[in-house]
Amino acid sequence: MGETFDSGCLSRIIRAELRKTQTIGAAVGVLKNNERVYSKGFGCRNLAQQQAMTPDTLVGYASVTKSFTALAILLLEEKVELSIADSVSSYLPAAPFLDHPEITLKHLLSHSSGIPNMEACEIHQSCASNETFDVSPVVDREELLAHIGDVKAVVFPPGERFMYNNDLYVCLGFIIEDISGVSFSEFIEENILKPLLMCRSTMSSEGLMNDSESNVITGYKRQDGPDGHLAECELVLSRFLLPAGGLYTSANEILNYAECLVNGGEFRGKQVFSPEIIDRLFTPSIATYYGTGKNPQYCLGWIYEPKTDDCPALIRHGGGMDTSGSELILIPELRSAITVATNGYTGVTFVIADVALEVLQNRSPEDNLWSLKVADALKAVTGTYSLPHENATMKVETVERVLKGTISFRGRDSSQDIVLTLSFKDLDDLVFSVYSNAEHPKGFVEFFRDDVSGKISHVLWDRVVFWRN
Repeated sequence: MGETFDSGCLSRIIRAELRKTQTIGAAVGVLKNNERVYSKGFGCRNLAQQQAMTPDTLVGYASVTKSFTALAILLLEEKVELSIADSVSSYLPAAPFLDHPEITLKHLLSHSSGIPNMEACEIHQSCASNETFDVSPVVDREELLAHIGDVKAVVFPPGERFMYNNDLYVCLGFIIEDISGVSFSEFIEENILKPLLMCRSTMSSEGLMNDSESNVITGYKRQDGPDGHLAECELVLSRFLLPAGGLYTSANEILNYAECLVNGGEFRGKQVFSPEIIDRLFTPSIATYYGTGKNPQYCLGWIYEPKTDDCPALIRHGGGMDTSGSELILIPELRSAITVATNGYTGVTFVIADVALEVLQNRSPEDNLWSLKVADALKAVTGTYSLPHENATMKVETVERVLKGTISFRGRDSSQDIVLTLSFKDLDDLVFSVYSNAEHPKGFVEFFRDDVSGKISHVLWDRVVFWRN
């Protein structure tokens, strides 16, 4: 893999991506061959007060928390206090588990139970945020389980299909509490956080308020849709969301966790978790539509991406909630890991993590990453184009993250516009497939570059050429 790490390249691309997505702050860390080669903050953890984001800033890691919940369950199994092959109904004698005793803890861990998500914990969080557009009687454990039990049907046989479900990770948290006799957050703190020296990591509002370094994000939330501005928003830690997404930690502390996992459970000379547990965490359970590449699999709280000619096998998980986003990638074969966290869910964490993965392997991100090529292509083609006699124009723009070309005709009202929804067919040659509201939609739109300037000069749609204004 080599001993070098091009931190300058990574920082440059991170800054560009944060500007592009209007992300307020980010923290990024990289472990390479068990050495921490990159640990850096960007932008602000609080914009109004101009407080810098650092790799020690506590950020909500959202669904990355699920890997901690899965590890907690396996720790209890190791103590022979449960088995992931057990029926959930043995621990939670409520609907729909009683009616479907074939649903096991493993099905919950791998999102393969067949139970649709009822959004119980999300509703609880929205109510806590005073977003009472969707109110349901979910204020305690009994009501949450009853809400889940109101599901109309188990839509797939257990183990047949992947279907992500936050609610069922909350149920796993209930089981951990019942068996251990302590709260979920206490169990995670004593059995995972403390042994890994994640001393500031927390799952409570009190932990954030009393942080020893007073280094905690201010959350920023999109207003008025996916392309709206980011506005300051209070952090919410719903107790029902903890097992599914309640961990606040820093880039530096979560690298302790990553270092332990890529070394088979060993951390700084001590075997904290058995290699068998780590192997079980990373063993694929079911095909998932999350992840990239061919045939990604969901394991237990982790996504597995198989090895390719260009990259070792990856173990990863991302997370997002209104006020933060995260991505954690493990590369066990290389004893390496990458973490990215932001104080707003702008979709940039996945891109930055993949950029860091390219740099980690001494490759050029610009030459290899689809996401960067797409962003550059969208920027290149955006603009207004006209027919030679200017009797019609095509305006190409991204509307709510969808690329559209709107053809307007001089002297006609907008009801006669033709709207083309464009998706990439050939990224290198800037050819787009078309979905159109025209009666007989044409199959593609192709953009052409000027030989001298390299900028887009014209666009072809069917037999019609529009020239850039």
